[in-house]
Amino acid sequence: MAIAIPGPVQAVFTTFPLQTYPAVSSRDSALQSEVMRRSYAFSGTPQEGTDPFTLLVAHTPVPVQVDSRTYYICSEPMELFVQLCVCHKNKLGLGRALEQSSPIPAHKVLRVEREATPELLLRGRLVPRNEVLASLAPRFAGVHRQLAMLADRDLAPLFKGGELSPRARQTLLQLEAMQAGESKESALSYLQIKIASYILVLLHVDTDSQRFPESCSFVQQSCPALVHSATALLRSLCAM
Repeated sequence: MAIAIPGPVQAVFTTFPLQTYPAVSSRDSALQSEVMRRSYAFSGTPQEGTDPFTLLVAHTPVPVQVDSRTYYICSEPMELFVQLCVCHKNKLGLGRALEQSSPIPAHKVLRVEREATPELLLRGRLVPRNEVLASLAPRFAGVHRQLAMLADRDLAPLFKGGELSPRARQTLLQLEAMQAGESKESALSYLQIKIASYILVLLHVDTDSQRFPESCSFVQQSCPALVHSATALLRSLCAM
């Protein structure tokens, strides 16, 4: 037996009939656009078994031109060091800017408003800076470990407003002599990657405003082997 609908209720549905509306996307388009604007996709095909990851950096990557194509490198030495290590370990190429219509890549650099970078987003977990750098420490042994510590101690201050000190000059010349004595057939070492991160930032960051004119000039004139090695590494990671 049909149940009578009370008059007041029937009047409501008669005045405001039920209507089906199209589904509303749960995706935040503004957030999506901002993530795309701040992202740089690693190029190339990653080594099999490489998990998706995001390298978080606080400094805006800068463009470099290689064979008429534009790539992006991190603009702070420690962030660039991790970027280069990630490329080397996973057989990836340097970052490329994304189009707004591109899908968010599985492997990317993302500029964030954070301190204590570089950090990694890996397997749903944020890996903090100290763990990221600690994971790379075993790659240095013996003399290479000592030279890496020397480079960090004497060259890092250049990028925090420091002048080219006599100690920094001496360290650069020591590293230059080491690199000049390397065989061209020698395998790429993590020490070379670390040194290249300092050299590439000097050569490519703020070339118009000249933040490091004295240091850049010294490296170009007195450290040709370091410049050549860093440039060769850069080009190799653009060919992935």
